[in-house]
Amino acid sequence: MAIPTAKKNTKPQESKHRKSTLTLHTASVAMAPARSITSHARRRYHRRYAGRYRFSQFVFGFDMFLLGVIALLAVADAALWIHSVTPQDGGLSVVFTSAPLRAADDVPISVALRSTDNAVHEDVRMTWHLPEWAEIVRAEPPISKDGSILFGRVAPGINRTSLIVVHIRALPGVHVPFDVSVRQTNIFGLHQSVNGELIRTIVSSALVIQPPAVIHKASAGASIPVVVTNTGSANLASIALRVTGGLGTIDGKSVGYVGSLAPGASTTVFIDVPLVDSMKRLSWQADDQARIVAAASTSFPIGGTFPMLVGAPSLSDDHGTLRIPYTTPSNMHGAFFVTIQDSNGRRINLPLVNALSKNDVVSVPIPSGAAASAIRWSVLPVIIEPDGSWWIGRRTSQSVSASIPFHTEARYYSTSGDQLGVGPLAPIIGASTRFWVVWSVDPGPDGLRDVKLAGRLPRGVLPTGSFASTISGSFAHVGGWVTWSIPFIPPSGGAGPVTFAFEAEINPTRLTPTIASASGKTLYQLVATSTIEAFDASTGMSLHATSSGDDSRWANDVTAQSRMKH
Repeated sequence: MAIPTAKKNTKPQESKHRKSTLTLHTASVAMAPARSITSHARRRYHRRYAGRYRFSQFVFGFDMFLLGVIALLAVADAALWIHSVTPQDGGLSVVFTSAPLRAADDVPISVALRSTDNAVHEDVRMTWHLPEWAEIVRAEPPISKDGSILFGRVAPGINRTSLIVVHIRALPGVHVPFDVSVRQTNIFGLHQSVNGELIRTIVSSALVIQPPAVIHKASAGASIPVVVTNTGSANLASIALRVTGGLGTIDGKSVGYVGSLAPGASTTVFIDVPLVDSMKRLSWQADDQARIVAAASTSFPIGGTFPMLVGAPSLSDDHGTLRIPYTTPSNMHGAFFVTIQDSNGRRINLPLVNALSKNDVVSVPIPSGAAASAIRWSVLPVIIEPDGSWWIGRRTSQSVSASIPFHTEARYYSTSGDQLGVGPLAPIIGASTRFWVVWSVDPGPDGLRDVKLAGRLPRGVLPTGSFASTISGSFAHVGGWVTWSIPFIPPSGGAGPVTFAFEAEINPTRLTPTIASASGKTLYQLVATSTIEAFDASTGMSLHATSSGDDSRWANDVTAQSRMKH
C-alpha cells in the first residue's frame, strides 16, 4: 500500500518569483533609456573617433562635455525667455492712497499690494523711494535702514499694506513723486521687480505768512509786523523767515530765526525797512529746517515822517511792566504793538495798547508767566486813522540779559592731583611760578553762540602763550587782558561744563600788589575779575556773567594748599 506524500506549498515561492520578475522587468524598463544613450554613444565613438585620433577617448569626452554645456545654455535661455514673456506686473498690483499734500506738515501715504493672478507670491519685498526733502517720520510696519519692507508671502485675497507718514519740505506747486519697487521670487527661482509710482502736487503750506492787510501808509524807516502761523498737525522744530526781495532786514540780518512752532501756534516777526522811493514791494519766504515751505509778498505806499514821538521804553525792576513814553498829535489815534519773547523761543503777542491822551506814559503789563522768563521785548508804534489805514513807525527792541553758569579758578594741580604748575608754592619774591587759569562754562541745553571770555590779570602776572581747550576759538593777550572768542559752544548734553585754560606766570617783586589775608600772610592775586558774554543759540537771549578771580591761597586747589610752605 502506497503511503501518500504531503504536497509542498509552492504559492509563497511562486509569489516571490513573480515579485522578482516584476522588479527585474521594471529595472529593465527604467534602464532602457540609459542603455540606449550609452549604446548610441558607443556606436558614435567607434564610428567617428576610434582609430582616427591619437587620443580618441579624450577627444570624444571633450566633445561630449561641450555638448553638455550647449544643452545647459539652451535650457537657461529657454527659462529666461519664459521669464521675459510673463506679465509685467508680475501678478501683483500696487495701489496708492494719499491725503492732500501740504508743505511743512505730516501727510499719511499708504501702498497696498494685491495678487492679481490668483497665485501665491513668495519672498516679496517692497522699497520706498522718496525725494530727500520728504522725510518719513513714522512707518507701519517699520522700514529697515535701506528703506525696504519684507512682506514675505502675498496670497490671493490677502492685501499687504505699508503706511508711512511723510513730512513735506517744499513749496506749494511742486510735484512730489512717490515711488516703490517690489521684488519677488517667481516659480523659476528668479527675482522679478515691479515698480509703482504716485505723483502728487503740494496744494498748500501749513506754514502761513500773513502781513497786516491794513497797511496804507508807512513812514520812512518802519517795521512791518509779519505773523507766522503753523496751521498743520506737525510740531515744527526749526523755522526761519528770510527776506528775499526789497531792503528789509530782521534784526539787522536777511534771515530771522523764528524757532519752534507747535500746531496752531503763531508768532510775529518784524521786518525793518528803510523805505525809499525805489522800493514799494517786500517779499519773504519761510524755511523749515533750511527748506523753503512758504513764500509771500506785499506792497505798500511810501509815506513821510511818522507823526508820533516815542521815547525809550523801559522795564520795571520786577520785569512785570513795560513803560512806553510817547507824544502824539491830538487828531490821531496812537497805539502800540508789543511782543514778548520768552526763554523757550516763544513770542507772545500782547493785545494792541491804545494811547489815550496826547502826551503820556503807557504801562503795558507783561503776563506773569512771560515776565519770569522774558528775554526780549519789541514795541512797534502805529497810528490808526479813521478810515482804518495805518501809519507804521520804527520798532524798538531790547534784549533782557540773564546770567550764565561761569566760574574761574587758578590751579597748580589738576583735580586728579597731577602737577600742572612749576615753581615755589606759594609764590615768593625773586622766583617765578607758573600756574593755569581755568574758565568753566555751562552751555546749557541749547548751546551758546558768539561767546566772549575775558580776564583781567594783575600787574606782574603774564600769560605764557600756552592754552588748552577742546573747542576751537581765538585766544589773545592785549595789555592786561586775556580774551578768548568762540563762535559756538554746543549743548552740554548733561556732560557738565566746558573748560578753557591758559598758562600764566607770576614773578613777584617788592612792588607786586599783595592781598592781606585773615591770618596775616602775604597773598598775591593771580587772576582778577573774569567775564563772559554770549547769546543762547536757540532763543537769542543775551547772557552774561562775572566771576571773581583767585589768589595764591589756591582756594580751588586742595592739593596745592596741602603742599605750600609759609
